[in-house]
Amino acid sequence: MVFRFIVISAAIATIWAKNAYATDNLVYSDESFLFELGYNPGAVDGFVDQNTHSAISSSQIGRGLLVTGGMDTQGRRALGQEILEFRAKQEQHPPESSQNLPKETLPETIRREVGHIWLFSDYRTLPIGMSAFLGPGPGGDWSKPHQSLVWYRVYSLDAFHSNGVAVPQYLTGEEKSHPFNANGIGLNGPYSGPAPDLAMVCVVHAPRSAPARLVYSLSFWRAEPLRFDPTTGSKSYDAAIGPELGWAVGSDPCQNAFQSLDADTKAALRH
Repeated sequence: MVFRFIVISAAIATIWAKNAYATDNLVYSDESFLFELGYNPGAVDGFVDQNTHSAISSSQIGRGLLVTGGMDTQGRRALGQEILEFRAKQEQHPPESSQNLPKETLPETIRREVGHIWLFSDYRTLPIGMSAFLGPGPGGDWSKPHQSLVWYRVYSLDAFHSNGVAVPQYLTGEEKSHPFNANGIGLNGPYSGPAPDLAMVCVVHAPRSAPARLVYSLSFWRAEPLRFDPTTGSKSYDAAIGPELGWAVGSDPCQNAFQSLDADTKAALRH
């Protein structure tokens, strides 16, 4: 039993040392691990702010610890243990696996606060690149404004469409803090490469009612050949499937969300 404790403690120290060595900042490691576990520390930048305290408090509640909003040696040991357990589970269901990752159902209140992509456009000839408009979904409630860091990611699914095996190929995106209100949010990803025929758009943000956690919204867009603009080479997109909503999980929540899609949804994307 003592030997097992020493081995686990050494493993926890190792994963912290790897991050701390790269940044010389334990706060950065704290934020990285909190983000990986699905809490929302805000920007992962090594600086403590209110988002960091909220994420730490949520993680302490989840582990049954005294809620202080701060991190000490005992807290880092507990967080490190949670990371080891989480990664062990992830290894059983890696993002490259065809098996679905377990999904935690979103409460209806949270679902109404998740952003939906209403428009996805190819503006590669302009600095805004591959752009999208994010707003409240049908029946959504953005009546009470709040602020959140938003992760916007655009992927190509052309290879997946061809063979059904390849993972989404990241093309562009941005990470920026936005105010959420009924007017919606414009998202931009500078990009000058070839536009995909089938695109996956992923948005990750914190909902107002659970600011210490992160949610995702996945939507899928097909290029309409009849609206192709030969002058600019721009493609025009129609919504194909989605949106798919859920709690963000892991260090790459967009890829994990894609892998958690059911077989019928993936089959529909290939047709």
